[in-house]
Amino acid sequence: MIAAVILCAGAGARLGGVDKAALRLPDGRTFLAAVVAAARAGGCAPIVGVARPGQVLPGVELVCNPTPERGMISSIVVGLAALAGRGVAAALVWPVDHPRVLPDTVAALVAAARPGRIVVPVIAGRGGHPTAFGADVWPELAAAASARAVVAADPGRVVRVAVADPGVRRDVDTPDDLAGV
Repeated sequence: MIAAVILCAGAGARLGGVDKAALRLPDGRTFLAAVVAAARAGGCAPIVGVARPGQVLPGVELVCNPTPERGMISSIVVGLAALAGRGVAAALVWPVDHPRVLPDTVAALVAAARPGRIVVPVIAGRGGHPTAFGADVWPELAAAASARAVVAADPGRVVRVAVADPGVRRDVDTPDDLAGV
């Protein structure tokens, strides 16, 4: 079983405090709905959404990060903790500001995921999101300053999956980024 942990607890400060999960794609779907649909179509279950206090995330198993100001790693840890003891081999850690990842990309990451691996989608030589972290790696994430540090700690367990999906690199952090979605 490969889960998805969708990170939605960020403050969206560079977007003026906008809730990125509620932003809409041109087809009318919210970023969250698009990510959930791609995760499901690609074979992820369960799907956990990590929210900040008071935030509502429809369509996911909701968990709250009580201290989102501690950064993305705090949301990753909260999301993975919600999966503990449930037989999950790995989890795709997926920032909600990457709403254009294709289901085929998700399926390729799911197929490569294993408990002792970290699986990174790569396009044009550059890594992107979501990244699959095997369950054996989760304790390191809980003790780390960042997910990037965990990825860099042991290159031998990192599997890079080449994809033809620009959605793995296309995130929305600023108002200018919204034009490219």
